[in-house]
Amino acid sequence: MEKIENGFDFEEIFAHKLYDHYGKTPKKNGDPREIIGFYTRYPFLNNEDVKKWINAKLNKYARTGKDPSNFKVTSYLSSLQKYLEFYNIDNPSELLKENIDDRNNRLLHFLGELIRNGTNQVTVRNNYQAMVKSFYSARGSPLSDGLPTMDSGINHNEIELDKDSITLISNKLERPAYRIILKCMALLGLRISDVLVELTSEINGEAKYKLRKYEDHYYIDKFWTSKEDVIINYMFFPKELEKLIKSTYEVKDLEELDFRTILKTRNGTTINGTDFLERVKIIADKLGITENIKNHSFRKYFSNQISSINLLQYNAKIGADFENIYKEHLMGHKSNDLSKAYKQKLQNINQFYELWKPIERAICIDYEIIDNTPGEINELKARITDLTDENKELKSRLDRMEKSLDNLSKFLNP
Repeated sequence: MEKIENGFDFEEIFAHKLYDHYGKTPKKNGDPREIIGFYTRYPFLNNEDVKKWINAKLNKYARTGKDPSNFKVTSYLSSLQKYLEFYNIDNPSELLKENIDDRNNRLLHFLGELIRNGTNQVTVRNNYQAMVKSFYSARGSPLSDGLPTMDSGINHNEIELDKDSITLISNKLERPAYRIILKCMALLGLRISDVLVELTSEINGEAKYKLRKYEDHYYIDKFWTSKEDVIINYMFFPKELEKLIKSTYEVKDLEELDFRTILKTRNGTTINGTDFLERVKIIADKLGITENIKNHSFRKYFSNQISSINLLQYNAKIGADFENIYKEHLMGHKSNDLSKAYKQKLQNINQFYELWKPIERAICIDYEIIDNTPGEINELKARITDLTDENKELKSRLDRMEKSLDNLSKFLNP
C-alpha cells in the first residue's frame, strides 16, 4: 500500500484490500469505486465533506501506529447513513449550513426517535451520537448539545446471559458465521478482537493458527490474546463448536481448516465486530431483552460458567491455588510470579485436558455432555498425571545430582 502525499486515502486502501482478498487488479477503468461497490451502498460518499471527514478519521487512526487497512469505515458510514435517511437528505453538506441551534435540535430529535422506537440506549447515545457529532465537528460545524453518554461497561445494567438466552440469540442470527463468532466468545472465552483479528491472522503467508487433535478434541497450541499479551497454552474446542464449524465450511477434519478463509462477509471481507453486535442488539430487542448486551457479555458467560464449577472434585490433588490459576489461564488473564511447578502443570497437556473436560460440560449451550467414564478410571487417570509430574521432578533432581557429582569428581581429581 502506498502512502499518498497528504496521508492515506480510503479509496486507495479499499482498492488494495480488494486486491489482497481476490487477487484482482484493484482498479477498474482507474476508479476503485466501480469494483468496491461502496458508492452503491453509500451514495453520499460522492460528497466532498464526507470524503474529507473519512480521510481525516483514517489518518488519525494511522497516526496511532495502527494498520490503516484495518480501519472500520462502515461504523462511521452506517451511522451517518441512518441520520441522512431519517431526514431524507441526499446532500450531507446541507446539514453543515444550519445554525447551531437547528443542528442541535436536529440531532436531539433523531436520537430521541431512535430510543422511542426501541433502539438500545447505549447504542444511540454512545455510537450513533458520536459518529454524527464527529461528522459535524470534522467539517467545522460542531454541536454544543446532545444526550449524556452512558457507561457501557460491565457495571451498567449488563445482562447475565444464560444458556437459554444465548440459544435464542444464536438461532436468530441469519448466517452460520455469526453463530460461530458468538460461540467462539461463549465457548472459548475469547474477546471479539481475538476472534475476528487474531484467530484469522497469518504469518509469512501462512495461517498463524492450525487446529491439532488430542484424544477426542481439537485444540489450538499457544493462542496469543492481544489485550493482556497472554499465551493460552492449549485452547480446546468443545464438540458443539467443532460440529458447527464442520457443518458450516463442509470440512471433515478441522486440522485442514484455514482460519483465514472463515468468518467472512458475502463480499469476502472479515466480518466487522461492530456490525455483529448491532445484529445481536436488534435480535435482543425483538426478544424483549432490556438489559445492556455487548460482545463482552458472551465472554462473561464463559467466565461465569468456569467459575461455578469445582475442579477439585475431579482432581483434589491439584489444590485450590492451581484451580484458580488454571481458570485464569483459560480466560487469558495474567498470573504474576507463577512458580516453576505451576508453569509445568499448565504446560502438561494431559493434565490440562483432563481438567478442561468437565469445563466443557459446564460451558456447552446446545449440547449436553455426559461423562460415562467409571469413577475408578478417572481416579487412575489423575494418579497417572500425578506420577508423570513426580517422575519429571525426580529426573530433574537426578540430573542435578549427576552434575554435582561430576563437578566434585573434577575437584577431587584435577
